[in-house]
Amino acid sequence: MGARTLFDQDIYGSAWFDDVNISQVPEVLLSTNHPGNVFRRSDPLQLSVLVNDRFTDDLAAQLLITDAGGGLVYKHSAAMDMAEAHDLGPGLKELVVPMPDLAPGWYNAALVMSSRGHFVGQQNIQLVRLADDGTAYQPDPRFGVIATDLPFEGWSQLPDLLPILGAGRVKLAVWSALGDIEQVDPASFDNLLERLQKNGTTLTSCLVALPPDVAHNVGGPEWSRLLQSPPDSWRAELAYLVARHANHLDRWQFGDDRDAAEFVQNPDMRKVYDLLYAEFAKMVVSPDLAMPWPAWYDMNGNLPATVSLSVPPDVLPSQIPLYIQDIRGHEGHNLSLSLQLLDQRYGRQVQIRDLAQRVIYALAGGATRIDLPLPFTVSTAGNHVTPQPKELFLIMRTLLTQLAGATFHGKVPNSANVDAFLFDRNGHGLLVIWSSAQDAGVKQLALNLGEHPARIDLWGNVTPLVLPEKSGAISLDVGPMPFFLVDIDSTSAQMRSSVGVDKPLLESTFHPHVRRIHFTNPGKSTIAGMVKLVAPRGWLLTPSVFSFTLDPGEVFDHELTIEFPYNSYAGTKTITANFQIQSDHDTAFSVPILVNLGLSDVGLRTLALRDKGDLVVQQMISNYGEKSIDYSAFAVYPGQPRQERLVMQLGPGRTIIKLYRFTNVEFIPNAKVRSGLRELEGTRILNDEATVQ
Repeated sequence: MGARTLFDQDIYGSAWFDDVNISQVPEVLLSTNHPGNVFRRSDPLQLSVLVNDRFTDDLAAQLLITDAGGGLVYKHSAAMDMAEAHDLGPGLKELVVPMPDLAPGWYNAALVMSSRGHFVGQQNIQLVRLADDGTAYQPDPRFGVIATDLPFEGWSQLPDLLPILGAGRVKLAVWSALGDIEQVDPASFDNLLERLQKNGTTLTSCLVALPPDVAHNVGGPEWSRLLQSPPDSWRAELAYLVARHANHLDRWQFGDDRDAAEFVQNPDMRKVYDLLYAEFAKMVVSPDLAMPWPAWYDMNGNLPATVSLSVPPDVLPSQIPLYIQDIRGHEGHNLSLSLQLLDQRYGRQVQIRDLAQRVIYALAGGATRIDLPLPFTVSTAGNHVTPQPKELFLIMRTLLTQLAGATFHGKVPNSANVDAFLFDRNGHGLLVIWSSAQDAGVKQLALNLGEHPARIDLWGNVTPLVLPEKSGAISLDVGPMPFFLVDIDSTSAQMRSSVGVDKPLLESTFHPHVRRIHFTNPGKSTIAGMVKLVAPRGWLLTPSVFSFTLDPGEVFDHELTIEFPYNSYAGTKTITANFQIQSDHDTAFSVPILVNLGLSDVGLRTLALRDKGDLVVQQMISNYGEKSIDYSAFAVYPGQPRQERLVMQLGPGRTIIKLYRFTNVEFIPNAKVRSGLRELEGTRILNDEATVQ
């Protein structure tokens, strides 16, 4: 140390001890004999406790088990019976601790250790219990998980866990700041590839960072160093990795999905991608090399061969199909969706609901690669690296296994505020249903069920359904949380989803509206029948009854005239189509056809408030068109004279507020204010109503 050398004789000190308490804390390790701590429904629940201590006879343990909501479901305190423990060596013993029969779900088990009344440590372990005994499912290549943060020591359990999850793909970091996989443990990596291939799982090899050796050769860890360095300083390592595993690896990704913003903000990152793509093109034909791309950035210019689109949580689930359509406008490019999930701020239930809806909308939009975050955390104790499951493991498993191999066939029209997405898997229909509003409750749904219908929640719990007495209708408790309805008559459900009119918007003008009603025969045999249309009260449909005969795949398309009363309120209206079909077996069902009555270029919102004995009505009138409008506005309350206001020369894009005051009003229970607009020169009208607040 030169001038900083320390000499013992120059160091002095003193110490005073008032009260010394020496405790020997045992080393305790909790584990299970199941990969990822995932238990099937019939598996006995038990923990393995590894205790490393010189003296264990004084140890007591308290087992606390809590569920995903944080509620305590089990508590047991007792001295640890080391007589039944397995002696693994000096001071090292293994004890099996049984757990109670828990319902399917996610749990945290905490083992609190004490010695003669003194706390000496606590160990936690997370586990899930499945609702069934299924061990592995045919993986769907459309679904994958992102495991680029998983250390190499935890990779060995993936071939056992991914088939249970139902994932057909996984992303792993073969190049990272920790090293090149070919230098870390090539033999174990070879074994991993063989096990993944045996299970039908495809690996996407990710180059998330320069390995230390390559970073040393190019003079730094930044990717841009490759642009400034001789190719010989890094090409050999990449070529060896690609060539050695050419038979197992055909999908690659440059960069981490979390760094998607950097790839569009830093021009050098795109240059590095082009450089790497050129190297891959020398070794393989049409390389499948992905590059992260943020969803908020326009898809223009020279796109990568495969776009790994990073979709943040502020993109609504219903907007995801729009991004899929955008990339389809660029031919010759693959799309992989990397879905980011809501964080803990939104609460557990909202996170689960949002995840399910994102997967459903992505699949309905035609996504062929959907990547989800790995539903595990990683615990490290000594040399042990153990994946610990999150509750989202159960949710992802239900989504991936139920939708494996399923194709989207449209949304099935049903009662208002109910979304029903129809999927078909080899002729077996299933629906994903939830309420799009916060009006949870029992709803009457128009559905044709099979012989063994069942309801499956997102945790995998199956509830058989009783077939209704009335064909084509079933009562279900529907809320914001999505659920699966399996064993659906797929043919009739597909026919329901095809029923509609060509232009659902009806301009609120006082003259007949011509529309075309259409539906398709999705079955494999010819059908004949009749459909009777039932209009809202006061409306007139011409004609209201149609007879048809349709060959397989044939489309029924017929003209329909719609008329409605002058005082009809704007908003969503329902035309009910009652079908009677004769084919292999007679079928009857009803389909609601939703149309929207309003004006395409004028908006009206009404607010009615009490002001002591007066009633104040506010109208917000917006012009969404491209020219000025002239209307007469009015407001009416029962027992009060009608009040009118003029809306003159309201320019495009402008909004105006009109106020009405009704004095000394006798407030009638459940009475509503009627307001509206009438075109001064024309037949356009717009009626609205508002509840008094």
